[in-house]
Amino acid sequence: MSEEKPDRFGRFYGLTVLVCLSATALAGFLGLFASLLYADVSLSGGRDPAVATVAAFTRVYGALWGAVTGLMAGLIWCRSMYREVAHAETVRFGAAGAWLGLKVGALSTVLLHVGLVLAGGHLMLLDRLPALPFGLALGLVFGIPAGSILGAICGCAYRAAIVRRSGADEDHASEHPDVDQPGHA
Repeated sequence: MSEEKPDRFGRFYGLTVLVCLSATALAGFLGLFASLLYADVSLSGGRDPAVATVAAFTRVYGALWGAVTGLMAGLIWCRSMYREVAHAETVRFGAAGAWLGLKVGALSTVLLHVGLVLAGGHLMLLDRLPALPFGLALGLVFGIPAGSILGAICGCAYRAAIVRRSGADEDHASEHPDVDQPGHA
C-alpha cells in the first residue's frame, strides 16, 4: 500500500481560472499573429476567391485555435504544478512555474502551428506545408519565453495563494482552539 501525503494546500480553483484565462488570452493573441504567417501563403499567386476565403478564415481561426491551445496549456500547467507542490517537500514556485511554462508553451506553440497549417484543408495544405518549419521556429521563439514568463508569474501567484491560505488556517486555529483539535468534540 502506498502512503499518500495529505492534501496540505487544497485546491485553488480561483487561481486555476486565473491561470487558464491568462494562458488563453496570451495564446489567442499570439495565435492571431501566427495566423498571419499562413493566411496569405499561396503558391498559385492568383486571386482565387476560395483561397481568399480560406485566408480570411485562417486569421480568425488562428486567434481561436491559439486560445484553445492556451486553455489546454493552462489546464496542464495547473495540474502539473499542483502535483509538483503536493508531492515535494520544498518547491521553488517561480522556477517550477517557469519550467512547466516552458514545456506547455512549447506544446501549445506546436499544436497552434500544426493546426494553422491544417486549417486550410485541401485547398492550401500543400501551399502551407513548406511554411511550417519557419513558422514553427518563429513561433517557438515567442511561445517558449511567453510560456516561461507567464509560468513564473503564475508560480509566484500560486505561492502567494498558499501563504495566504496557510495564514488564514493559522488564524482560524488561534481564534478557535477547540475546533479541529483531536480529542475535542
